[in-house]
Amino acid sequence: RMGNGPPASGDGFRFRGRGLIQITGRDGYRSVASHAGLPLEANPDLVTVPANALLCAAAFWKWKDLNPVCDARDFTRCTIIINGGTIGIADRREWLDKARRVLAPPPPVQPARRTRHLRPAGAAARRLCGGSCRRWRYRAAHHRRDHGVSPVAGSATGADRCGVAGGAGDCAVAAATRPAQRQATRITAAPAHTCSRTGSAKKIQP
Repeated sequence: RMGNGPPASGDGFRFRGRGLIQITGRDGYRSVASHAGLPLEANPDLVTVPANALLCAAAFWKWKDLNPVCDARDFTRCTIIINGGTIGIADRREWLDKARRVLAPPPPVQPARRTRHLRPAGAAARRLCGGSCRRWRYRAAHHRRDHGVSPVAGSATGADRCGVAGGAGDCAVAAATRPAQRQATRITAAPAHTCSRTGSAKKIQP
């Protein structure tokens, strides 16, 4: 069978299974040789040469016309064509799953998004720090000195529009009249500010 001669010919041992895909029998070696361009029937050991291993396996694949079978994802049919039966099909399926995991393309890398961290100002800063933040006290004191009112977030003269907080507008006018305002509204006693977090009174230096 498989093109081998009688037992006395020694073809069974000479054309035994070799290579990555286990080419077996005289007919198998002859057919693969015609696609690979190698004299495998005369010298079957050429299949075991590392330089010929992949070439012979691809020639076997082409000889059996396995591409359409694989495109149809008929794993059982592909096993029967290569192995002659379904012996060891579970082990083959495990190796196929391993190969798919290794050869799977990596997931796309999402570009890192740069988050701009904004510093809270005005009432927002006061709510976060409970009124005890040094930055808040500094801005509040300067705002009262320049505008004569306590800062209120979102208002036309609030700390979010104050030059101390990084804005413009009202403070540009206040800067020109600051000496006169300072003289007219000089604070003789430092006002106290009650911290909403601790409940203690703290003095604010103008």
